[in-house]
Amino acid sequence: MKIKKETKPKSHIQTIKEAYCLNLHFLERAVGLSTKEYNNTLFDVCLSFLEEIYPPGSPFDHYYIKTAAAKSYWSWFKAEWMLFETNYMHHARESRTPITEESWRQHMEQMIMDGSVEDSYHNIYLKSIRDGRVQ
Repeated sequence: MKIKKETKPKSHIQTIKEAYCLNLHFLERAVGLSTKEYNNTLFDVCLSFLEEIYPPGSPFDHYYIKTAAAKSYWSWFKAEWMLFETNYMHHARESRTPITEESWRQHMEQMIMDGSVEDSYHNIYLKSIRDGRVQ
């Protein structure tokens, strides 16, 4: 006698995390990108984005240092990264564009100048700090 196990529907966050894991596995297998290279690219793009917002040598250096050390910033950026990457992978598959390490890297580096990411930084991340929702 088989017992049917009830499963809960997946949350939106769980669905995004699963898509993100699939992207990472695809990049490791098909493109030959190691997890270390992947994480280094994420780290570089994350800090480069901050440098774009708070240029080195500007009067806003202290915001760069404070934000770069904030766990909430890294969580916010990783969520943006996952969305940006998932959209890229989806578009590449739909348009049958080959995904190479170089094309993936170039696309992910575009996050630094992407208006929607900067809007999210100002209107979601910074407002959540101001409102006391994150520290």
